[in-house]
Amino acid sequence: MNKSVYYLLIILLIILSTSCDIYDYFITNDRPVAYAGEDQTVSVGEEVTLDGSGSYDPEGKNLGYKWFPFDGPEDIPENAEVYIKSYLSKIATFFSDYPGTFVLLLVVTDGNKDSKPDKITITVSL
Repeated sequence: MNKSVYYLLIILLIILSTSCDIYDYFITNDRPVAYAGEDQTVSVGEEVTLDGSGSYDPEGKNLGYKWFPFDGPEDIPENAEVYIKSYLSKIATFFSDYPGTFVLLLVVTDGNKDSKPDKITITVSL
């Protein structure tokens, strides 16, 4: 065997045998799973607690969270208040002083891979 190929194989084996990010990313890192919770119905002006604590990483790594607005009424007036508070947290809050159906997404990450988005529908009624 060529000496340079031998050294390359030794280096590759050392990298793969350690618990480094490259090994975790390519070999053992499964995509985390986002769980945005059950759909909810609230009255106008009522805060909704968004709870992503059902999300998990198959390898047990700590997760980062991000809540996104995805869909909602097209005719929301400019002066309406519609927002997600603490959108980078496991537990966030959604608020709307305008009625309609709002779809929010939760994506979680383990630092290497992002989950597929999970959606929650919030119905805000008068």
